[in-house]
Amino acid sequence: MSSFINLEYLHSLVGDDEETKQTMLSLMLEELPEEIGHIRTAWKARDLKAIHNASHKLKTSLSFVGNEEMTQANLQ
Repeated sequence: MSSFINLEYLHSLVGDDEETKQTMLSLMLEELPEEIGHIRTAWKARDLKAIHNASHKLKTSLSFVGNEEMTQANLQ
């Protein structure tokens, strides 16, 4: 699992504030399935604007966990 997660960027933002790290990671875990659902629904409807909006929202969240593969896939 650790090869998929790199919290260095998150640490650079919040330092040793473990509470803030937990909050940000918890929010990401809540939002990720929801946004993926929005992208799937938008894809079926061919709603490119909605896909763009959901992808843009994920861009910041994905950077917090340092998963370069997911970040690059989202950019595409």
